[in-house]
Amino acid sequence: SVALLRELVVFGVPMMGSNMLKRFHSNFPLFVLNSLIPGAAGATAVAIYAVARKVVSALQVFRQSFEYVIAPLASARNALAGREALQDMYAFATRLICSLFIPAAAVAIVLRDDIVALVGPEFSEAAILIVILTMGRGVEAATGPSQALLEMLARSRTSLVNGVAGFLTSAVLMIWLTPLWGPAGAAVATAIGICIPSTLSLIQVQRGYGLSPYDRRLLRPVAAAFLGAAVVAGLVWLADPYGAAGRMVAGALGLVVSFALLLRFGYSGRDAATFGRVARWIRH
Repeated sequence: SVALLRELVVFGVPMMGSNMLKRFHSNFPLFVLNSLIPGAAGATAVAIYAVARKVVSALQVFRQSFEYVIAPLASARNALAGREALQDMYAFATRLICSLFIPAAAVAIVLRDDIVALVGPEFSEAAILIVILTMGRGVEAATGPSQALLEMLARSRTSLVNGVAGFLTSAVLMIWLTPLWGPAGAAVATAIGICIPSTLSLIQVQRGYGLSPYDRRLLRPVAAAFLGAAVVAGLVWLADPYGAAGRMVAGALGLVVSFALLLRFGYSGRDAATFGRVARWIRH
């Protein structure tokens, strides 16, 4: 029907614009670096930034995975009739995103020099960019699946506006900071720009629908996740005499231990049950 087609266009066009803007925002630093830094130095800066971005992009899997799950569930409920169930899903997804992100981010930060060295010694400057971009993704992860939730609650235009605000802020900062700090300036600008849409979405979902991803149940998983991050850092430090290979193995072992700590001490029985047999084996 005409009404259905109209609804499809009204909802779909802003969604398409929002997704295109996210992709453009991700690639924008490469254009800025190549434009503002002359000659071969610009090409080198682009390559350094691209390496750091690729490494940090692996951390997005935690948030994106839960967004894919919560989006169709949210679209099937309106803000009133399904509020309780939606609130529970929102808080649950946020607990898992935050707790899984923290030890993974610790691995990326602690092993940043070794990770970059795998690509080549000429990319050593990418190590500090990994730290900066990881911090930006950390703030984004802390907001849970707020952006997907806002989009699915028929606020796709609001989500597009949030994305535009983040991109414009990032662009202005990038043009200012890149000539001063090079790739690090572009990374700082990008990290700030990443935080804006997710933070705005968090506030808008709270004010518009009374939904918040934070409650007491978040404290234990986050505490266990930080303990796991400390284990990662400690194991990597102990493995330092064994070189890059030893540190990499220690980082992987640290991730396994972190996950076990989350299942045993961080998650409630209900949350841990999501992970099936592994959780039952570790908890008993």
